[in-house]
Amino acid sequence: MMRKFTGIGVALAVLAGATLAADKGDKDTGRKITGLIKKVDPSGKEIILSIKTKDRPEMEQRVKIGSDSKLIFAEKDKKPLIGKDVFTCPKLKEGARVTVLFDAEDRAAEIRLDDSPAKEERK
Repeated sequence: MMRKFTGIGVALAVLAGATLAADKGDKDTGRKITGLIKKVDPSGKEIILSIKTKDRPEMEQRVKIGSDSKLIFAEKDKKPLIGKDVFTCPKLKEGARVTVLFDAEDRAAEIRLDDSPAKEERK
């Protein structure tokens, strides 16, 4: 009798652990970063961002652009650019402020272009 209860308890623990692991995996797809563009590389299908945080020095983040990546503009009337058309935008250049939302494959799902000047330019 005790063996049955122990076996059932172990089975429930394994199922609960698998369920929690699956839930945690779903939350990781919405990673978001904001930074200034340091380099745009159309041939490598990526942009390199310069990111500054309060507790860390400036660091670089490479962002891969996929075939379904969208460049979204601050103006509501403009249609987003998708895939390799992202690189045709003249506003996507060094010094532009962007916010990138990543997908499950760690590629850019959305790139939101902020038209307001960077902090260094505001002063």
